[in-house]
Amino acid sequence: MAARQARTYTAEEVARIVMDVPEDSDVSDFEGEEGDQESDMDGSNTDSDESYNSASEIQHEAIPPLESDDSESDFQRNETTNSTRRRSSRGRSRGRGARGTAARGARSRSPANRRDEDNSAIRWGNRDENVVVSFPEYRGQHGPITLLEADSEPVNFFSLLFPEELWDILVEQTNLYVAQKQRKTWLCDTNKDEMKAFVGALYFMALHRLPNFDHYFSRDWVFAVPAMQSVFTRNRFWQLWQNFHLADNTRQPAPTDDAYDKLYKLRPMINGMKEKFEHSYNIGQKVCVDEHMVKGKGRNPFKQYLPMKPIKRGTKIWELACSCCGYLYDFQVYTGKSGGNAEKGLAHRVVTDLVAQLQDRGTVLYIDNFFTSIPLLQELSELSISVVGTIRNNRKNYPKALQDKNLLKQMKRGEFHTVASETTVCTVWKDTKHVSFLSNVHSSHGNCTITRKLRRGEQVNLPCPPCAVDYNKNMGAVDRHDQMVRNYAIDRKSRRWWVRMFVNFLDAIMVNAYIVYKENFRIMNMPPPQKPPKPLSHDKFMAGVIHKLIGNFSCRRQPGPAPAMPPPPFHGRDHDSVNLADLGLLKFGRCHHCCIGVKGAKRKETGFGCRSCMKRLCHSGCHEEYHRQNNIF
Repeated sequence: MAARQARTYTAEEVARIVMDVPEDSDVSDFEGEEGDQESDMDGSNTDSDESYNSASEIQHEAIPPLESDDSESDFQRNETTNSTRRRSSRGRSRGRGARGTAARGARSRSPANRRDEDNSAIRWGNRDENVVVSFPEYRGQHGPITLLEADSEPVNFFSLLFPEELWDILVEQTNLYVAQKQRKTWLCDTNKDEMKAFVGALYFMALHRLPNFDHYFSRDWVFAVPAMQSVFTRNRFWQLWQNFHLADNTRQPAPTDDAYDKLYKLRPMINGMKEKFEHSYNIGQKVCVDEHMVKGKGRNPFKQYLPMKPIKRGTKIWELACSCCGYLYDFQVYTGKSGGNAEKGLAHRVVTDLVAQLQDRGTVLYIDNFFTSIPLLQELSELSISVVGTIRNNRKNYPKALQDKNLLKQMKRGEFHTVASETTVCTVWKDTKHVSFLSNVHSSHGNCTITRKLRRGEQVNLPCPPCAVDYNKNMGAVDRHDQMVRNYAIDRKSRRWWVRMFVNFLDAIMVNAYIVYKENFRIMNMPPPQKPPKPLSHDKFMAGVIHKLIGNFSCRRQPGPAPAMPPPPFHGRDHDSVNLADLGLLKFGRCHHCCIGVKGAKRKETGFGCRSCMKRLCHSGCHEEYHRQNNIF
């Protein structure tokens, strides 16, 4: 048998063997997929050079020998080998940059990881195909869970949202903190009535806004608020503000302990609020997840700095709210990296944690481009939760057909293009800038328009995709809740970061209570007999809550009638207080009890005195006091 000779392959044949490409397909298609995987690792788009590098560098791997024709000349074999080496070295030299490093990292991954990426990939169709998607049916309930009477007082709705056990915690921990610090100026231990009046006073100061706490207790009529002065003295209010607590500091775990909690000082309030918010109201089908910032420049272990935001420094809170009314259903305070376990990303974890209780209802979630990603949409689809959101064009598995620079450059304002994959539609729309949307509840095309104002002030109707209209209508749920909070926010400065969070939570409780009140009022007054009555406004609702929280409490001594005095003893007429003019003393003189012989006493003259002692004594007080000291009576 003749000895078999090793055949020398071209670069295209090598790539076809290694990547297991069928003979009737083009290698460039598979090279593009390899380039996509590499670009997903570093989060940026890659050129065709990287795919070429990946194909050429695979020459170093072992290739199984196959039969070849004996007629192939040595010259052809040497020429093919030299060209392959040149391409391989050129690919390695180009791979020394950032893109090359990412590509090498992508090739070093295990086959198991590559299979996971293939499972999460999505196959997009052709551009501008007409895809019809139906909106999901909602299988949940919407509205207050506990219905109250139509004439219920505002404080009843406030009690539904405010944890009742929190009053006892505030009283207990405040008294404990004062005892630990040994405050000498602390007058007496607080109680539940005083703590309710203190919280009511904070809400009162949100309605009557003054620059400083001291202004409410000022003697200047321009600043003074007599209603507040009748409830608290200035010193007592400051004592409560400086010493109220929610947790025992001596029991807080150390930072090195596994049970360490950065929100330890607020944990009782946070847990109570989450439970009350969830069991008091059923949010609707359309919900929104967004961030909220609480102002604060003091010492804070998880303070954020966002220079492009209106509130640049403070604490970040992720919030889930109902799009129809702005009800805050759940929230999560961002305290930095949680745990050492690998995760799919901060945005992915936040969304999945907040919507975990909304699965299997047909919920539609609206999020912005910070959260939106195709893996998140795929994971939430398995939980019967749809997603509508803006998406960044450098996200993983973003359709290449919508990244064409020439296509984007030629688009005019109001034009849009779509690419679909089953029920998932990705859209790029040209407004003032290019905006990309990702949705699995909207069709690719529709007769939708949006109003825009030109530079000259003229208004025009621009065509837009259906997902853009729905997104603009339902995305502002968290912003709507924040707007209602800012109308009557307590918002007082404090060096203690958790105090700023405490008053922000008080504002959130009040706003949620008002939303529940309005929905309860609407339901209890349907169908209207004649003309439906109007619910209370936000400020009047707060006033009703303040009236009940403060009630008749006052830390001042209660004014009232003078106590009954015993009748004066009968002493006869010998030592009565008489007008000395009747006895011939026509001139006024100093009192012998309070002026004469008293060092530093203010001169005080009187015309009265004792007829028997012949002493000038003030008619009120000094007369009986003088005789009592001298044992006369």
